[in-house]
Amino acid sequence: DIATLQQWVALARETGTLALNALLNSNDPMQAELCGISIAIAPGRAAYIPLAHKERAEDLWGGGRLDGQITEKEALEVLRPLLEDRSVIKVAHNLKQDWLALYRRGIEVAPFDDIMLISYVLAAGVNAHDLESLADKWLSHAPMSFKDLVGSGKAKITFDMVDLEHSTSFAAEHADIVLRLWEILKP
Repeated sequence: DIATLQQWVALARETGTLALNALLNSNDPMQAELCGISIAIAPGRAAYIPLAHKERAEDLWGGGRLDGQITEKEALEVLRPLLEDRSVIKVAHNLKQDWLALYRRGIEVAPFDDIMLISYVLAAGVNAHDLESLADKWLSHAPMSFKDLVGSGKAKITFDMVDLEHSTSFAAEHADIVLRLWEILKP
């Protein structure tokens, strides 16, 4: 709810750091719908803000919007000042997609660090720079797989069709891992 989101925003301002990930229903951030945003403010302190998850249905378009979600407009009104606050560093993995999705909605995320780019600068040809590889290498952790969550082939669904329990676990873990990796790689 909005009150809880406002508490998270206040905590992020106190820490001066916010890991974030915009979860989209497409790989094209210029056209994708924003399904939700995951954030982390400290290791082990992460949350997911679902915005546009839908009921699973047998047809191509899915069912109606699930109850218990705040609207994109409400969430972005609360998050905008934080995401544009130059005193709070925003951290992501492959920020380009997140940045574009939010920019399309009138939010210019700044300042920021991208752990994928930091990893590339540190070891360009040595290892892979995807989140799963970095989590394995630096945290000895195997995160939830996006492919396992959405499936593949004919059975593949978009992220907005993933049930809230699984999408919340996945998204919050993603933000938490990003923040933990940043704390290791940035120095």
